Amino acid sequence: MSTVGRELAPHVKKHGSKLIPEAIKKDNNSKANLDGALVVAASGVQGFATVWNGLECAAKCIAKNVAAETVHTVKHKYGSAAGKATDNAVNSAINVGVTAFNIDNLGIKAVARRTAKETGNAILVDYKLQEKPEKQEKK
Repeated sequence: MSTVGRELAPHVKKHGSKLIPEAIKKDNNSKANLDGALVVAASGVQGFATVWNGLECAAKCIAKNVAAETVHTVKHKYGSAAGKATDNAVNSAINVGVTAFNIDNLGIKAVARRTAKETGNAILVDYKLQEKPEKQEKK
């Protein structure tokens, strides 16, 4: 999480609490419902982030493995010179794709979107479900 997201979170919490109706602030049951909703939201964000990171990692692995196997197949069928040329071509294509992805993430909208997402994560940190420690077996 970025420093900007962590720094913005307390301000968003403070000013966001002004938007909550007084009836919810005064009613203890409503406060519990609001906390429950925040726990659900935090769990959803945490789950989505985990799935997204897994998809990114899987895409990288697939690209590397497809490239390696393509080079291996060409080298086996057409010789090492063709395999070397294929290796250069495939790696160039992968680098173009990575560059396009990185350029897309450098824009103003992308930075603002990332900052907003990180601020939301920082706000919900207090509401994330913690893993329960495993029970130790008695000897």
